[in-house]
Amino acid sequence: IGTLPHARVLVVGCGKTGARAARQLVKLGARDVVLVNRSLDRAEALATLIGARVAPLSALHGEAALADVVIVAT
Repeated sequence: IGTLPHARVLVVGCGKTGARAARQLVKLGARDVVLVNRSLDRAEALATLIGARVAPLSALHGEAALADVVIVAT
């Protein structure tokens, strides 16, 4: 996948584990992070903090197909 700044990362689940994983990925240089969560409000709150974008749960399959890295924390 190369380096994280050039990878598209999908994090599924924005609870405690998913949020920690997303924050760490951003710290390690990931710039294109997509968050998918059952509760859109929780994903949007985390996205605001780390500079990620949010996709609805209904877009999960499409986002996974486009991602270089998928972290599932559900």
